[in-house]
Amino acid sequence: MPVFLLPEDHIVFPHPLLANSDGLLAVGGELTPDRLILAYHFGIFPWFNPGEQVQWFFPQPRSVLFPSELKVAKSMRRYFNQPIYTWSMDTCFERVMRACQRADNRLE
Repeated sequence: MPVFLLPEDHIVFPHPLLANSDGLLAVGGELTPDRLILAYHFGIFPWFNPGEQVQWFFPQPRSVLFPSELKVAKSMRRYFNQPIYTWSMDTCFERVMRACQRADNRLE
């Protein structure tokens, strides 16, 4: 399977099922919140090292957890029931991306 080169000025991805056997789908494209949102919507994830082009992956097989179907072993429930764990979704997206950017800039 080919690996696609994404344009910098247009937010688009090839069909995820065109990813190679390692899950690599595409390289390039500017790493922006809009591109990340589109990528995550289709199960595509960025991975790269400082100074390299962004690589976009669509891993197969994928693991998806459905909360209503999740079975937690009794031995683990006592840990999860402690008030030290929290979870959230869709909060502070821009703040998290900015923090990642700052951390990435320190690595260069």
